[in-house]
Amino acid sequence: MIFYSFCKNLCAVFMHIYYNIKFVGRENIPPSGGLIMAANHRSLFDPILLGIGLRRQVRYMAKNSVLDAPVIGLITRNLGTFHAQKTVDGVTSVERSVGIVNEGGLLALFPEGHRSPTEQLLRPRTGVAVIAEKSGGDILPVGIRYAKKGRFRSKVTINYGQIIPNNQLFAGNLNTSRSRAEFIMTKIAELM
Repeated sequence: MIFYSFCKNLCAVFMHIYYNIKFVGRENIPPSGGLIMAANHRSLFDPILLGIGLRRQVRYMAKNSVLDAPVIGLITRNLGTFHAQKTVDGVTSVERSVGIVNEGGLLALFPEGHRSPTEQLLRPRTGVAVIAEKSGGDILPVGIRYAKKGRFRSKVTINYGQIIPNNQLFAGNLNTSRSRAEFIMTKIAELM
């Protein structure tokens, strides 16, 4: 946790120098307990921006190309990030995700699966709904909005929404992983 805190504080300094960052809705984040944070994905900086706004440690699932890179991979693995597409020591990424939530951790996922090149949200993958179903974890939707992506001192708003209780994902016509994932994305879209 010391390494995580050090890296988070260092990144916070650089992010606040580069961007004009505004955090909205941080009071919606419980201080403890298993939770799945689901956000849109537009930039390589999204995981950093999500994390610096929180008092809790965030765990991420990342592509193999990120975690297998020599320097970045070593740092991100030591920050608690794990492979999205691998079975490590006989544990799949879904099982690892469920374990994080069940142990009271905060798991951050990008339901789109990769960065959107435009302001439009991509069709969500079903992984976030599957992990919510298997873990029983509530969902914290987050909308990340860039005024001018990549521009120095441009405004970035990270909007943490209201918790979606897990049982709400299984109400009404939300009877498939696809419909649940799309419901989560509508909540993210409302925050953008």
